[in-house]
Amino acid sequence: MCFKVLLRIVKLKGRIIGNTGQNIPAQGSGDLVEEKLAEQQFRKMLTNRINSVDMEKVKADAIRFIPDGNKFDIWSKKYFNDLSAPLKLD
Repeated sequence: MCFKVLLRIVKLKGRIIGNTGQNIPAQGSGDLVEEKLAEQQFRKMLTNRINSVDMEKVKADAIRFIPDGNKFDIWSKKYFNDLSAPLKLD
């Protein structure tokens, strides 16, 4: 399966949610220092973010929207990294 994603730097620059849960302007946090974002840089940032997430907290937050908790059994850092790998960016 292949997904095509249009990466809009303006939206990405808007906000990045930090590990503290606070909204931090992307450039102000140092996560995004350039005006343009190369695909490789985007992929690195995405991978770093996926790997830094506490998946149990994510599951606990999402369970209120999806009552069947068994749906979350597949959720892991590996799952989301594998899911993001085939993304094609324009």
